[in-house]
Amino acid sequence: MASHCSNQLVTVFTAVVYYKDVNKDLKHFSYALISDELSHNKGSVYVFNKALLDDVSKKIPFKRVHYWSDGAGSQFKNIVDVQLLY
Repeated sequence: MASHCSNQLVTVFTAVVYYKDVNKDLKHFSYALISDELSHNKGSVYVFNKALLDDVSKKIPFKRVHYWSDGAGSQFKNIVDVQLLY
């Protein structure tokens, strides 16, 4: 039983990417990025967003990204960090 219980922690970064296909139908990709990096700062959010956008760019072309957040201001409401992604 002890092998099933662990105190190891991970960070789970979840996101949903909505887009319209060529027929203007709304589609989406769901993401759950998992990392053993436990700091929840702007740097880690940048790395997660960069990985996510790199993957999305391989699947669909896009020119603009709109972010909606649950209110984690220190990570998502800093325009300088978001601009670094482009």
